[in-house]
Amino acid sequence: AITFNQTWYPNLVYVIDGSLTINNGPALTLQPNVVIKFKDASSNLLVNGVLIADTTTDQPIVFTSLHDDEHGGDTNNNAGSSWPMPGDWQRIYYSDSSDDSRNILRNVAVTYGGSQSSGTYTGRQSVVIDSAAPHITDNTLTNSAGYGLYMVNQANPLVENNKFVHNLGSAIYIGKASVPTVRNNLITQNSGSAIEITADSKPIISGNMVSEDQGNGIKVTGTLAGNTVWDADLVYLPGAVTIPANSTLTLAPGAVLKFLAGADWTINGQLVVAGTWDAPIIFTSYKDDFYSGDTNMDGFRSYPEAGDWGTLKIPTNAAYTTRFNYAIVRYGGAAKTPMIQGGGRTTVIINNFEVSHSAGSGIAMNDSLSPYNATLVVTDSVIANNFTYGIYMNANTQGFNYLTVLDSLITENGNDSALTPYGGIWLNRAASAELHHNEIVYNKPYGVYNGGDGVPVVANGNWWGDSSGPTPVGNGDKVNTHNVCTPAPCHVVFDLVYVDPWLQAPIWTVRSNELVWRNDSLQAKFIYLPFVQR
Repeated sequence: AITFNQTWYPNLVYVIDGSLTINNGPALTLQPNVVIKFKDASSNLLVNGVLIADTTTDQPIVFTSLHDDEHGGDTNNNAGSSWPMPGDWQRIYYSDSSDDSRNILRNVAVTYGGSQSSGTYTGRQSVVIDSAAPHITDNTLTNSAGYGLYMVNQANPLVENNKFVHNLGSAIYIGKASVPTVRNNLITQNSGSAIEITADSKPIISGNMVSEDQGNGIKVTGTLAGNTVWDADLVYLPGAVTIPANSTLTLAPGAVLKFLAGADWTINGQLVVAGTWDAPIIFTSYKDDFYSGDTNMDGFRSYPEAGDWGTLKIPTNAAYTTRFNYAIVRYGGAAKTPMIQGGGRTTVIINNFEVSHSAGSGIAMNDSLSPYNATLVVTDSVIANNFTYGIYMNANTQGFNYLTVLDSLITENGNDSALTPYGGIWLNRAASAELHHNEIVYNKPYGVYNGGDGVPVVANGNWWGDSSGPTPVGNGDKVNTHNVCTPAPCHVVFDLVYVDPWLQAPIWTVRSNELVWRNDSLQAKFIYLPFVQR
């Protein structure tokens, strides 16, 4: 152990055999050009006190493997018969007793670390910062057998102007409520994600350049704590995330979220989705190269499909109204689940929004067992290409649903199942249902279906795909009716969905098979891709 202040000079290579500890209090100062080599996979440096490694770019300090002859020569004197490998040694570890005000790594190379070990951290990391805040600036962290830099337990370092290259895991890990500043780093050619965080962390991330990683973005899983903002600096790669009650996640305009396979979110707190016309917020598949490029680095060999990820779940009794403004949600609904699911006693309001290409419903509110009310309001939005329903609302005999859909496009939802009335909108237990000035077209088999246990759906002033009106009145999208045989003869009664009068011409058009436009405003509302198949 280092028990008093020491300075190491560059006239000799230093070899650490086993674990070397800098005790709390003393400082180890490394002069420019010092080379430190670690003997084997059990060797590490534990900083309980102070490590000062502060030099210039032309006189770097190096932490490396004993087998590395490029730095400090053939230290193990084996005439180059061995060569360095990731995991040749363990790590540099900053503990919570280290002196934040004095610890610094600047213009340092840390390479070939990250061996598997026992103890507090059994994973693979080259530099660990545990409840500490050293300055990590202008360094190169490379060839780790796992993470390049690993921060946990409210670690709050400055991580600036570093290079993270060729690490076999994610370049940077931020976990357990850490709040580091991570800015202006170059992160490239790492075998994991560029950055990986737990949802309870609140890093300040800006100005980083990422490329050629096996996840060019920020992988995030876990449970939020308090209020958190995800900005638009890098793509987010969410797995399973929970927003607990009394917590808020705010997504900045322009944020892109590419969900990992099967990922579900549970939203007990507040999710703020407030994009803008020029910067919509995107929820999509990890394989979607249309937004922010080839994030999964497979050379465009994969493509997004319905069901690539799961559901945004808003459970029963959610504390907040959930609003989606200027956002696009695509390719979820794994295992035919809804892509957006609201439980009883929930309210969802969407505006200037697209929900498309779900393997299940686009939006589902309540369910057949719910004894509660639910409210859904949709305006100026596109609900399209969802495999079962565009919108689905249900409840048991104690619950009711409130639905409003205005100025929206409901198209190509459902399929040709002979057993289930799939389609654009399926509604039961309606206390109020108003659908006006929409285009409801090409849904299968129904445009609108009212389960009947509630009030009629008021759906006049819509375009149904044909000037003759909806089927069975005309030739447009189908609405359900029922037969009455008393008094005879039997005849069809249109008392489930009121459709008269209907529009005589479309509201929306598709130009260049890519952009959906509103005829009445001549403004492009969404980038909608009808050519992507279910």
